[in-house]
Amino acid sequence: METMRDRLDQRITRAAARPEWSPTVRRLACLRGIDTLSAFGLAVEVGDWHRFTGATICACLGLVPSEHSSGPNRFQGPITKTGNSHARRLLVEASWQR
Repeated sequence: METMRDRLDQRITRAAARPEWSPTVRRLACLRGIDTLSAFGLAVEVGDWHRFTGATICACLGLVPSEHSSGPNRFQGPITKTGNSHARRLLVEASWQR
């Protein structure tokens, strides 16, 4: 019996295959832990990937350490968690996959 989740997954897969999303989804799906659903979610959330470099995409998603500096002292703390929380959650979930 087909569930609502199965039907939604099929619709997302069809949407991800559309010409405007397909190249980005295929590239992202090459990464370990990223399936079509996660790749499509990241593609939609980030939009134009060309506006970022490797360093700036992490900052956009809040995956950079916080920093507390005073004079010559510099302390780095946990990630900032600013930016796009949905895209960050997709990446964190994907990182847990084996």
